[in-house]
Amino acid sequence: MKGQVEVALKGDRSTGEYKRTLERLTAETDRLVILVEKLLILARYEMHGIEFEKEQINLGEMAEATLEQLAETADNKQVRITEQISTDCYVAGDTSALIQLLLNVIQNAIKFTPQGGVIDVTVKVVANACVLSVRDSGPGIASEHLEHVFDRFYQADPSRAREGGLGLGLAISNEIAKAHNGRLSIATDQKIKGTTVSLTLPTWDSGPRSDQ
Repeated sequence: MKGQVEVALKGDRSTGEYKRTLERLTAETDRLVILVEKLLILARYEMHGIEFEKEQINLGEMAEATLEQLAETADNKQVRITEQISTDCYVAGDTSALIQLLLNVIQNAIKFTPQGGVIDVTVKVVANACVLSVRDSGPGIASEHLEHVFDRFYQADPSRAREGGLGLGLAISNEIAKAHNGRLSIATDQKIKGTTVSLTLPTWDSGPRSDQ
């Protein structure tokens, strides 16, 4: 950014040139703001922890709402999303944090699924847990990278950085899952490719359901 300013200040330039420089600086500033905000979130999780004011949440309904929010993004890329979602999955959680987690995971799936691909989203109750899984039909992640996917700034595919990725979305999502006594896992089927991200959260057990 400093270099761009110094170049712009050397010699007289047209209004259009100054405008293009300012537009580039604005875009880079926006990226840095997002980076700093995400690093602050991670620092709060990792160093101090966050005590959420948890409430009863229907994870299935939250997943449906998130998919509706991202429907246009998927349509623009011609990615089809299939759903098998139980609306009988209740968890104790912070609404904004879990929405952020779902957005991170589903946006990643859309971003790295090729045009014409398919994403399968399921939500179901397994024993005493609610399990949300997002399976894409992208290229998958090589086995040597899987153990690092939740590391901050880690990007198995360098092209993701070129597309504007910061390598922080999954790290933040993992911390949110842990703060909810849950677990985020990721796996790739080496035969048919594609990546599956699964969120496992304990079911609501702190009181009667609001619909009873």
